[in-house]
Amino acid sequence: MRSLLIALILIFISFNSFSQTNWVGKKAPEIIVDKWINNTGANNSETIEYIILEFWFPECAPCIGQIPLLNEIAEEFNNVKILSITFKDENIINKFLETTQLNYQVGIDTSRQTISNYKIGLYPTTLIIDRNSTIIWQDDFHFQALNKFELKEIMNGGQFNISQGDIELDNDEKLYSFTIKDHTLDMGKASYHESGPYLINVVNKDLEELLKLFFKINKSRILEYDSTFLTKKYDITFQASKNIPIENNCTEAIKWLLPKELRFQPQSIFIDTTLYVFKVINDSLLNTHLSQRKQWSGHSETYEEWKGKGARFKNVKDFLENQFDILIAVEIPDSTNYDFVLSLTSMEKNLKILREQYGVEIIEKQDSIEMWKIIK
Repeated sequence: MRSLLIALILIFISFNSFSQTNWVGKKAPEIIVDKWINNTGANNSETIEYIILEFWFPECAPCIGQIPLLNEIAEEFNNVKILSITFKDENIINKFLETTQLNYQVGIDTSRQTISNYKIGLYPTTLIIDRNSTIIWQDDFHFQALNKFELKEIMNGGQFNISQGDIELDNDEKLYSFTIKDHTLDMGKASYHESGPYLINVVNKDLEELLKLFFKINKSRILEYDSTFLTKKYDITFQASKNIPIENNCTEAIKWLLPKELRFQPQSIFIDTTLYVFKVINDSLLNTHLSQRKQWSGHSETYEEWKGKGARFKNVKDFLENQFDILIAVEIPDSTNYDFVLSLTSMEKNLKILREQYGVEIIEKQDSIEMWKIIK
């Protein structure tokens, strides 16, 4: 628990250090480390045209999420060298390498010379340096995500060979790359999910969470399942070219690939059961919580509270169903965004909060509702 808390604090500190320098177009500072380790796959220096310089540490879930991508790049691009810089000491990194394969070099920078030279305040930070030592691309904490298809464009036609296992379309153009593996690191509850139009990264999430993320199937709506199967943790990387047809976006592709790879099928059924519905009893009180945000963009959590800014009742329903294993239907108009702060620990407390602070009751009802079987 203590190590998880330290990791979360480090990520929080990193994420909130927005004084980081914009390096694009500037000369790359010197790279100085205590020691280079893990020389497996080191390139011939004469062929190197680009360096990918990454700053990371093992307890950072987004950093771990980038490893499969960097491994692919190291294997497929002969003219790219990856240098991965960490402030952790050699013993910690060697222990990490016992369970995780890195196909590129790691620089131990305990003195933080290179980290200081590059003024790193966010993890992960990834830079691309060309043969003239000019920084041509920068990514801080995945504000613009890199995948190997993007790298090909950045390199302006550099050598590009797709590995086996990519999905081939009818015109023989390979537009996808997909990897899924069992999560083997001891990261506790620390996990990570990044989803964009051309890249999805998942670290340390089980199938139960993946069903919620990609299939919109809440935990409480799963009827029949193998609990061991649903709670197994995975790391996933999906990359796509910008040439991918819009109807085959990343999320839809994942919804096809996951059942195929893990050999399961979600089956929808409707059952008559006892459920709950929202009822607004005080419009004026509810409207005091109107949000400045015009759309839902995710939630934040402390140890005690769930904070949904710009949430609709559907988002509150999803939270309550997954957190407290109850069934809720939204039968009221749901086009307005509110700011909700609810308890992570007590449904009874939430009933009181919703009634007294938001003017909303949750009442019991008998009705038909969609449930799911997860068939292996």
